[in-house]
Amino acid sequence: ISVLVAEEVLKEVEAQISGVTHHHGPALSSARKYYEYCVQNYGASNLYTIAAGRSFAFSLYSSGRTIEAERLLHSLLDTSRLTHGHDHVDTATTAFCLEAVRERKVLLRSTDEVFIALRYEDDRKSCVLRGPLTHAERMGNEGQVFTVASSDITLHDRLATPVVCHGLIQRAHLNGKIGDATEVDRDNRVCKICFEEAGLEPEEISYDNFHILFGLHPL
Repeated sequence: ISVLVAEEVLKEVEAQISGVTHHHGPALSSARKYYEYCVQNYGASNLYTIAAGRSFAFSLYSSGRTIEAERLLHSLLDTSRLTHGHDHVDTATTAFCLEAVRERKVLLRSTDEVFIALRYEDDRKSCVLRGPLTHAERMGNEGQVFTVASSDITLHDRLATPVVCHGLIQRAHLNGKIGDATEVDRDNRVCKICFEEAGLEPEEISYDNFHILFGLHPL
């Protein structure tokens, strides 16, 4: 894929993830129905279907369902690579989209600047960040890489962040469960977690009882 094509793809991705707000409604429903229509009528590997899948994934992402969006994009990428090859423009586009959704954007408690959390270190006591980002919605490799105490970061309050629960006593059945952290309360360091597992109701969980999930394991 050429540099020019890659840049155009990146602009498209940035446009889709800018101004993200959590909402459910006609846009998500329509995107789902169109994707399902394409799968049924054109097949899962058709380019129209893969494009419809990307749009559906970003509707999920903007609705606070990052885990579901990431899983869908991963499946679309596997299909595109297998059917159309690693160098096909749709494979590259889908890979860019997946990279965008996989970025875990956070803030420092002392500032409103946005950073990308890269990984934990020292048994999750510290977190490696890159940034700050000059445009909070954009992807990229800008900014410095540095390490801060994990207690100094807070989740992005306009994005759903995949997390995994741990250390819960009264709700021990939730330990090890993954979900999207939304409705972030930065002052009290709690958020609502909407769990991926069917049958689990959303719960308000303290920052002390979850950590960011940097990679999703296959179902």
